Amino acid sequence: MENENKNEVIKKSRRRRFAEVFVQEDMGKVSDHIIFDIFVPAVKKLILDMFNNTLSSIFYGTGVPKGTPTQTTISRTNYSNATVNQQASTVSAKPSDESRLVVDSYDKAANALAKLTGYIKKYGYARCSDLYHEIGVSCPWTYNNYGWTDISTARIQAVDKGYLIIMPKALPIE
Repeated sequence: MENENKNEVIKKSRRRRFAEVFVQEDMGKVSDHIIFDIFVPAVKKLILDMFNNTLSSIFYGTGVPKGTPTQTTISRTNYSNATVNQQASTVSAKPSDESRLVVDSYDKAANALAKLTGYIKKYGYARCSDLYHEIGVSCPWTYNNYGWTDISTARIQAVDKGYLIIMPKALPIE
């Protein structure tokens, strides 16, 4: 009588062993990572942003108007080879319909508007480049070609990052 046991042990393929080791054990880790490290913080940030925007609207009025340039810190080398850090707005070759700049203090904004008013009284106009110069921000040379003959509608508004200088539309200066 022969033992006709046809049962045998089949070795698992490398692919199957790899899948069992990494996929099954890591599926729980991956789902935990997605839920607790990505999704939950994103929802918390969304709720916090909504809360902050609501408080900003309550305390500062309408908040920063849409289209306000973001502030970035740039490093620039002046002619004395000293590095100067400045707040710079995103600027284009032609000033936007309503120039908006955020400065760190109310006095700086008020002094800039007072200087512009002085230029208008003395020369009949003030240039966009004069405003940028007064607040210590660089601008393209083409801003010398645009400006104002009246800034009576200009205003300063407190926002969460400082004080927003809202200017009337800049017109070409000839």
